[in-house]
Amino acid sequence: MEATPDIEMIESMGPKARKAAAPTTKLTLNMFRKKGYICSIAEHWNAFAGVRNDLYGFVDICAVNEETPELLLIQTTSWGNVPARRKKIQAIKAAAWLSRVPGVRILIQGWKKQGTRWVCRQEEFKA
Repeated sequence: MEATPDIEMIESMGPKARKAAAPTTKLTLNMFRKKGYICSIAEHWNAFAGVRNDLYGFVDICAVNEETPELLLIQTTSWGNVPARRKKIQAIKAAAWLSRVPGVRILIQGWKKQGTRWVCRQEEFKA
């Protein structure tokens, strides 16, 4: 006997109440690509652990631009999580070393939606 879904029950449940995650990585990629940067996502999904891993524990996006000889290491998050990300980066030894390398900048970008537009708050991390 084949199972069939109970359509009335499904319809009575309505749409899911859970909100979708903010598309912070996509917003940051679009912002820097418009400025002429070549960007690459530096984080990956670890299926075995069920977590997302960042490069060096904090880098979500790497960006370079031939007009400005610099490497941007970007941590992207929601607006309210910027202080937590700053604290996280301060505890990472690789971040302290990288922030002192000439031509390397570490940026923390926080995004929030104001009305229908996304706005960005950007900080540069210095060890």
